[in-house]
Formats: sequence, structure tokens, C-alpha cells
Amino acid sequence: MRRFAPIFVFIFSILLNAQVIGYVDGIKLTKQMLRPKETVDELVNEVLMYLYGIEKGYLDSLSDKIWTKERNLLVYYTYNRLVVDNASANEGEIFSVYRHFDKSVSVYAVDCKSFKDALKAYREIMSGAKWADILNRYSSNVRLRKKGGFYGEVKWSYTPDRITRMAFKMDEGEVSLPFRFKGAWYIIKVTKIKDNEIGDFQQEKTRIKNLILRQKKAKNNSKYWNYMKYLLNIKFNEDNMKKIMKVMPRGRHMGAYVFPDSLWDIVLATSTLGKFTVKELQRRTGLVDKPLNLSRINDMKRYIEWELVLDGFTILARNKGYNRVPSVYSRMMRDRIGLVRGYIKTVEIKSQKIPEDSLIDFYYQHIEDYTEPERRRVYVIVNSDKEKLSNVRRRILRGADFSEMAKKYSIHLTRNKGGELGWITKNRFPEFAKVAFKLKNGQVSDVFSPDGKSWAIVYVNGIQEARPMPLGKIKRRVEREYEEYLLEKRLKEISEEMKKKVKIKILKEDV
Repeated sequence: MRRFAPIFVFIFSILLNAQVIGYVDGIKLTKQMLRPKETVDELVNEVLMYLYGIEKGYLDSLSDKIWTKERNLLVYYTYNRLVVDNASANEGEIFSVYRHFDKSVSVYAVDCKSFKDALKAYREIMSGAKWADILNRYSSNVRLRKKGGFYGEVKWSYTPDRITRMAFKMDEGEVSLPFRFKGAWYIIKVTKIKDNEIGDFQQEKTRIKNLILRQKKAKNNSKYWNYMKYLLNIKFNEDNMKKIMKVMPRGRHMGAYVFPDSLWDIVLATSTLGKFTVKELQRRTGLVDKPLNLSRINDMKRYIEWELVLDGFTILARNKGYNRVPSVYSRMMRDRIGLVRGYIKTVEIKSQKIPEDSLIDFYYQHIEDYTEPERRRVYVIVNSDKEKLSNVRRRILRGADFSEMAKKYSIHLTRNKGGELGWITKNRFPEFAKVAFKLKNGQVSDVFSPDGKSWAIVYVNGIQEARPMPLGKIKRRVEREYEEYLLEKRLKEISEEMKKKVKIKILKEDV
């Protein structure tokens, strides 16, 4: 087989690069990078813009945003490879859950700190002591005590815990012997076994499969998360955490936690990746787009652990070459291009004050885009009987009230409103608008079919002519669109500048 290895590598490289459509100064263009209806030339121009951003040093200012986006993408891809792809359910596993799927068991429980206490509690229960008294005497579980010992209604699953396994072996009214579970000694009592109505195996198969997959994913997730924690060997410095908490805001906080420069080098945690300092905490919290609450030691530990474990998976992803997978590479490049585009707009367009005269000129040049379309107030009567509707129309033309006729004869959903559709444009309710917009104000249409099945007449009772929206009311919108116009103009200039400096090689024009 070894002599065939180079052939396999060659074939794999062909498959991996099958989506490459060109190169711009060494940057690979792939089919996946193309947005819907985007041409290769348009993609080339966007990559030229990206290279311009590199040349101007814009990526230095965007480094944190790029790091965040790429880390999230690589962690998501790694999660799918390790957790989702490794979760499957076969027929035997599905059937093993289905066998017990029609039952649920109501369980009461007492938890004891030691086996000795559990034996005492068991003897007292078997001697007739009340469950609540035993619970208050031996249990330290606040949730159980509040519920009078009711553990819950347990159902079978692919990975049932020990209480569930015990409960499904017991009869109604039976009390178990003490057993170990989650660091305590438990005694349980089955109070009720309930039969649930379920379908046959084929009907329940998909539901059970999804249940198994969820549990396997959760198990895989926990397994890989804990393994990464083990590899990172995270050690926290609680004394330093307490020190910086004195200058931190309490409760939920939006944005970066800002610290004096003198505190930046304080180490909050160490791992195989290095030191996690106050400066790093400040940087990372500034990249989070939701409020954080790091007011307590445990909250800060969880946050730092989360960040370091994600860093670990990011390194794993790069080591495995996931960043070179075509779909991942394409998404990373599109994200970078989008960030550079936004930065160019900020520093080269929005930073410049727009002259009022230029804005007014732009407004009048695009006045059609800022014109409210003509609107008409339309009423409608719909009926399945053409002859009956024709008689209704004749009565309206002789003076009958359109709204009253609509309430009496229309089968349309506007019947209770007297047939009123409201003020409509040509694009709203087009099946009626196509006729209504040919009428004069106060006119009733001939009978027509709006859908090929029923019959209708429409009545126009008001016309608002098309009119430009005042610049004062839509100034911010016009400013945004003028900025976008200036950006597109600038990007074309950048493209022409960069084409003179870089090499472009297109492999596939038509994709």
C-alpha cells in the first residue's frame, strides 16, 4: 500500500483544490468565496481591496476582530468534527430506548452523607417513619427538601443515570437499598409507574434517534472539553483576582473591563499556553458583544477557563489544518474582506465631513429612490358567483353603499371591515392593485377574476399622488447612501491602483 500513498496524496490535493478559480498575488480564490450572483471579476476587486488594506496597515487595527471571528469559526468547525460527526445512532441503540419509552416513573429520594446514615435512614423508613421526617433528619439537599423529597418523573434514555436505572427495576411502592450516586448515598422510593401512549417503532424512531444524538453530543462535548482542560493544566491565582476586583464595576457590565496600566502585568491564571494577565482580560472583554458579570471569583474563573479552552481548540484546529479546508478558508477570507471594507469606509469616507451641497445634489440625482409611490384607498368585494356579483355592482352604481354590500355579499377576509383593503401601492395586493390603479377616484371596476377561481369588484375612494420625501425627514438615510456611493467609487479607484501592482491569475472565468 505504501507505493500507492503518493497517488492518494496527489488525488486528495486535487480534490482539495478543485474549487480554486484563481490567484491574486498569492491569495487563493475559491468557488465558495463567491457570493450568490457575484462574478469572478467582482471577487477579484474585493481581494484587491483586501490587499490594499494590508498595504495601508489596516489589518493591524483589525487584528482583534479578525482573531475573534476566526477563533469562533475554527472552534465551531472543530466542534462539528469532534462532537457532531462522532455522534450516531444505530437501530439497536434506538430499539433499546424504545423498549422502555412507554413508561415514566415517579421517584422520591433521600440523600445521605455517609453509608452509615443511609443505613439508619433505610431502617427507619422500613419501620414506618414518614418520608418527610427522614428527609429533614438526613438530607442536605435543599431542592429535595423543598419538594418533600420528590426527585421527579424519570424517563428512560440512552444514558440513564443510576437513579433512573434503579427506578426502572423497581415495583410501585418499593423502596431501594442505599446506593452511591454523585458523591452521596441515596435511598429512593417508586410511588407511581405511568404508562405513556406512544406510536410503533417506526413512528417513534426519528424522535428517539434525535434524543440519542443529543445525549451523545453532550457526552462528546464534555469529554473533549475536559480533555482540553487537562492538556491546558489551568491554575488560577485567587489572590490576584481579589486584588483587581476592588477596582472592577459590580454586577453586569457591557464592554471592556478597563484597568490602570499598573495592574496590566498581574497574572490571573497560568496554563500550558502561558500567562493570562489583567491586560489580556481587558483586551478580551472588549471583544464581547454582550454584558458580562465577573464580580465573583467563580465567575471570573469560568470566564478565563472558557477563553483558554477555546484558544486550545483553535490551536488544535490549525494543527489539524481545518483553516485550510475550502469552506473554512473561504469564510475566513470573506470575513477579512468584510472587515477591511468596513474599515476603509470608516477611515476614508465617514471621517470626512460631507458638504451640504454634495448631499443635496445626490438627493436630486436619485430623487426617484426618495419618492413615495402613488397610493390608493381601495375597497373590494369578492364572491364565487359572477352573476350575483354583477347584480351587486349594478346596485352599487344605482346608489347602494359599497361597504354595506361588502359586509353582506363578500367572502373576502375584509368583509367585516366593509371590504376596505386600506391605502395600497401597486406592489401591495397586486391581484387587486392591477385593476384599482386603472380607475379614477370614486370609480367602481367591472367584475374580474383576481385568482382564476373567484370574482371581484374594487372601488377607489382616495388617491395620493407620488411625491418626493422631504430631505429634512430622510437626511440620515441619504447620508448613509451617499457614503455608500462614495465608498463604491473609492473601491473602484483602489482596484485600478492595485491592478498595477499585483499579479492576477484566473483559472476559471465561468463558475
